[in-house]
Parts: sequence; C-alpha cells; structure tokens
Amino acid sequence: MSATMQTLLKPSNSPKKGRTFVSASLQDFVQEHFAKLAYVNKTGWLYVAKGTDRDSVVVKVGFSTKPHERVRLLSNASPFRNIEMLAIAPCRMVDEIGFHECMKAKRLNDVHREWYLPSIHIDNLIAHILETGSLPRELTLMGDSVATTLVAQRVARNAKAQLGNFLRKRMERKSTTQGV
Repeated sequence: MSATMQTLLKPSNSPKKGRTFVSASLQDFVQEHFAKLAYVNKTGWLYVAKGTDRDSVVVKVGFSTKPHERVRLLSNASPFRNIEMLAIAPCRMVDEIGFHECMKAKRLNDVHREWYLPSIHIDNLIAHILETGSLPRELTLMGDSVATTLVAQRVARNAKAQLGNFLRKRMERKSTTQGV
C-alpha cells in the first residue's frame, strides 16, 4: 500500500471516546465555512496546482466547479505567482474536505489550509489522478466518512429543534390548562 493510501486511511484521534476518521476540528471547520452550502452533495473538481516564488515550491489542493479559472485567479491573488495546474479529477466537496483532514499535519501553515510543501503523498495523489483520471478509492471512502458525519450532525440538529418545539408546545398547553 502506498504512503498516500496509508495516510488517507489513518484514523485521527478524537476527544470523544473511541477513534473516528473525522476530528472535532474538522467538524468545526465545516460548520463554520460550509454551513450555508449543500456541501454533502456538491460536486466539482479536485485540482492540484503548483506555485513557485523565488525561493520555494508549494502545492495547492482545492475544490472548484471551474478549476482552470480558479487557478488563474490564484495566480493574481496568491503570494505564489507562477501557479500551474498539475492534475484535476472529478470529486465531491466532501472528498476534498477529507483530503485536507488527512493531510492537516502536512499543511504549509495554519493560515494557508490548502497549501502543502511537496511530498510523496502529494506526488502519489497526482500520479493516481494522471493515470486514472479519478481520485484514489481510499480518498472517496474518506469523503463518505465526512459526508456521513455531516448528515448525522444535520439530523441531530433537526431532532434537537423538533424536541425543543415539542417541549415548548407541551409547556404552553400545560400552562393554558392550569390557567383555566
């Protein structure tokens, strides 16, 4: 099994009992940044781009529905001016979120959450995309894990709201019947 596959399959420690593929920090990140999007079913492209400046080379892994336009815009807005597309594959947004969760220890820094230094993991991802035109199966499994967690959180929020409404109505009925 390649190093990338091992990285993608490695579960993260959770502050809750047991082990999970999705950390609390990922859950917070997703809720904060994607709360208004239908991100579980959103599809587009995972792109891998290389950026260079005078002294360094970095790699950006991102999600976009228009990846070539996104890379062009990055060239104008990023400190790394010479940005070129290395690989592109169809994906779900949750697949990209799962990739970043697996690779968070390899990030360039906490400010640039989707930028990485070149590594064997990134090289393996690029090679797989170029050979097959798709993401590694292990990465889509990670995306499935993220999607399941996000759907479960949505169901839990809805259930909590429904329970709150039920209890509120019951209290209103009780106070109405006691007042008569």
